Amino acid sequence: MKLASSAAAFAAFALVAGASFANEQDGNEMDHKRPSSIQATRIQFNEMDDDRSDTLSREEIGSDLVLGRDFMTYDTDANGEISPAEFNHYLEMQEDKEQRQNAHDGHM
Repeated sequence: MKLASSAAAFAAFALVAGASFANEQDGNEMDHKRPSSIQATRIQFNEMDDDRSDTLSREEIGSDLVLGRDFMTYDTDANGEISPAEFNHYLEMQEDKEQRQNAHDGHM
């Protein structure tokens, strides 16, 4: 159940972030009804934050996501929880990894 919720939250984030990026690329003003990528990140974080502590525990993340498997890498202050800033860093690293992979795949 937790994995499905996390996957759905991540899919929602990707959809909103992609729409925001496409809108920015078209040179259009941002549609104020559509969440920004920052808002989408916060929505995803809140969806995973079951106890509403404004941090994510290992249990809330689960072990199926990269964030859960590499928890200590992203828990930069070593307090045993992922803060919103640490979560943002995780998403940025995943996006960078995906972009590098796509660039590598395009040159083969």
